[in-house]
Amino acid sequence: MAANIVGGVIIAFQKPYRIGDRITMGSDYGEVTDIGLMETQIITPDDNLVTIPNNKIFTQNVACANAGMAEMMVVIDIYIDHDADITRAIEIFREAVTTSRYIYISDRCFYTILTENQLHSVRLRARAYVWDLRDEFECKAEISKRTKETFQREGIIPPRFYLPGELPVS
Repeated sequence: MAANIVGGVIIAFQKPYRIGDRITMGSDYGEVTDIGLMETQIITPDDNLVTIPNNKIFTQNVACANAGMAEMMVVIDIYIDHDADITRAIEIFREAVTTSRYIYISDRCFYTILTENQLHSVRLRARAYVWDLRDEFECKAEISKRTKETFQREGIIPPRFYLPGELPVS
């Protein structure tokens, strides 16, 4: 109990997160709705109320996605087949990101498109900032939908899964 109170005092003075911030603590992610002397409460994307004892600030990493700001970075992953046209796929993904009504681009809030070869696919990852953290999930859904629709129209194929011993056609 004393550790929770000390943790609450540290949270109050150091402000590693504030009400309204999106945080990850341990395996829990959500929006901070209350910071009490003994515990912090968050609402998860699945609308679950999670109560985290304040002493966890001493034993678990805390990641604050927006640090008190309205804008916040979002990460969107799209997967394509190894045989897909990666150059065109990146162009389509970049267009969906940069034209999204949710995305904010400035000198401080930039975007990046990354690629990574994986066993059954190539992962395209966009990192960009939403204007308002409350639009995190709508932003991801809108960009994913627009990208996948354009991929389908242009023949950018999704990942195929191969049985052990099969080799991808290259």
